[in-house]
Amino acid sequence: MSAAAVTFWQEWSPVAGVIGGFATGIAAAFGGGALWYARTQIKSSRQVALEQEAQTVYSDYLRLCIEYPEFSSATLAKKKLKIENFKGIEDVLTADSERYLWILSYMLSACEKIRLTCPGDHDWEAAIRSQISYHRSALAETWAKSKKHYSSELGLLVDDVLSKDGAFHA
Repeated sequence: MSAAAVTFWQEWSPVAGVIGGFATGIAAAFGGGALWYARTQIKSSRQVALEQEAQTVYSDYLRLCIEYPEFSSATLAKKKLKIENFKGIEDVLTADSERYLWILSYMLSACEKIRLTCPGDHDWEAAIRSQISYHRSALAETWAKSKKHYSSELGLLVDDVLSKDGAFHA
């Protein structure tokens, strides 16, 4: 290599270093941006999947209520079971009383699943409170025994609904 060529590269070497560093910085910024975007997409996809799971569980419960409307609330269940209250319902042992208790259990399990998949969602909490209140008088008799099968968070919510004066439904 000629002396002129060496001098040329020596002159431009610092500039090439700056340009190379700048290009590396831009590449790192794009890489960081792509990583952030991918993370955001994964988080968003996960949230959509959880919301869909909650919707499915709730739809399944509502389908059960449509299939057995006589057990979709405590008021209708009392009429179907021909009882005045739910005292001793767990000892009645008829096909209909068992069906109602299982629907009640399914409702509580659906509420539990929704709370786990969408914690802190105020709309879902309102829906859960509403469903629990539809069965308030039955839960007032059965909750003490079944409470141990559910999370303490759901327990607090059910206890809160039961402590109200029937603001939704009895």
